[in-house]
Amino acid sequence: MSINQASRELRDALRGAVKIGDLLVDEESGEILEWGDVSGDKFEHLTLQAIKAQANIAGWEQSLGILKRALGWMLSQADQRSIRTPYGTPRWASRIDRVAMPERVPLVVRDYELPREIEGLIWMTARALDPKKLTELEAIGTLPEGICKALIEDKPRGPWVQIDAPREQPPEIQR
Repeated sequence: MSINQASRELRDALRGAVKIGDLLVDEESGEILEWGDVSGDKFEHLTLQAIKAQANIAGWEQSLGILKRALGWMLSQADQRSIRTPYGTPRWASRIDRVAMPERVPLVVRDYELPREIEGLIWMTARALDPKKLTELEAIGTLPEGICKALIEDKPRGPWVQIDAPREQPPEIQR
């Protein structure tokens, strides 16, 4: 095998690889291609790195929220909607979301004297029913028993990796 071909095969093998600290990881599969200088338990090492990254995200998100509130306060004080800076333009933004209110459907059907076919068409535009509200209606007897079982389906999602931070042991209470 030539050096060029070996080099090409190595580049192809590492195409999806990313380096995080000492680790070389296949970004798509998560396979550890190179551990670097990791001593001790590898699960502990990866968990610690993930917890550090997670804490940093939370810290940066909190900082971002506070800084945006401070920028909003400054915009208000300056009586400005936006101010251009070399780093970007902080501005007040708003939007109006169009929301169809399901609880209004029966009133509209009654007020406009709509036939069942039209009411059915309106309900067909709904993306999803609210399982919690349906369950409540069945529990109080508004809906016949078994309706929820017929309407609601539990759809598994995942799996995904979630890290639960260690909990400190509570102090022992002695009496």
